[in-house]
Amino acid sequence: MLIRLSAAQSTGVHGWGSKLKTTLSWKDIEESDSIDFDRLVKWEVPPKELKKLQPDVRQWVLHAGCQPRHAVQLMDWPAHPIRDLHGDLADIISLKASSKELKAMGITYAELRAIGMNPETMRLVGLTLQGWIDLGLKAEDVDRHFTDAQLGRVFSMTRNAIMGCFRA
Repeated sequence: MLIRLSAAQSTGVHGWGSKLKTTLSWKDIEESDSIDFDRLVKWEVPPKELKKLQPDVRQWVLHAGCQPRHAVQLMDWPAHPIRDLHGDLADIISLKASSKELKAMGITYAELRAIGMNPETMRLVGLTLQGWIDLGLKAEDVDRHFTDAQLGRVFSMTRNAIMGCFRA
């Protein structure tokens, strides 16, 4: 499988040489120390095309330097930021991804709790109550894991208002 590159992409990805190489293969990426995922993104090689070159995200981690910060760009695979890209809670927070994006990556509320998320760190993710519900937050979780003060800080709502959202 080869990807056709524009002249600008070709020089950006492969550099200048005696012969302009206008294609990109997975072998090019595997054998190069200079072609990594950041470089390909910088030169606007579409992720959908890159997936055609190599559908196994583990190979992208191994040979092209993919990291948790690339998770949104790797949604075509999809790449799970924790399992596939070896990320942690700080990486999830720094993604600034929407609940829709996180859900598409396979992230769940329960999984985030399992890696150390608590009501105080939830605020840093920046999701709405509906976003957390979309990721699997349940009324039982609110009852079990949140004080009234934490609910106010995380959702700017009272416990009664939040439980009303679950009933609605």
